[in-house]
Amino acid sequence: MTDEANTEVAVEEEKEAVKDKGPKMKKKVSGVSKESKLTVIATENNKRGASAARFQAYLDKKPATVQEALDAGLTMGDIHYDHIHGSIDVEGAVVEEYEPKARGPRDDTAGDAGDAGDAGDAGDAEAEPEVTDDGEGF
Repeated sequence: MTDEANTEVAVEEEKEAVKDKGPKMKKKVSGVSKESKLTVIATENNKRGASAARFQAYLDKKPATVQEALDAGLTMGDIHYDHIHGSIDVEGAVVEEYEPKARGPRDDTAGDAGDAGDAGDAGDAEAEPEVTDDGEGF
């Protein structure tokens, strides 16, 4: 068997292994309240962009609670992400893994209801009343 054939076989075996693993498990955090104590584990900021600016608040302001972190400009999404990835520890927080739901095929046939060209449909509850001129001037 040639090297090229061996490579093709290896690629196919790897594809089959990935199929057998199933969907990647997702993670979510529960048990976080604004009063929860927060401990910063990270010693340096490895983030980029806007998240790096927010993450710097952990290192500069050393918040002791989730509320102090929020007041420093972090978001609850930042706190959840950083807890899952081990940059911080939040007292009482639990990381749960779950299997993502399979998405069905997209239904492109439904969706004409909100088109901009439908102003004045008979079924429109907020349609303007019909104006008639009865010649009386008011």
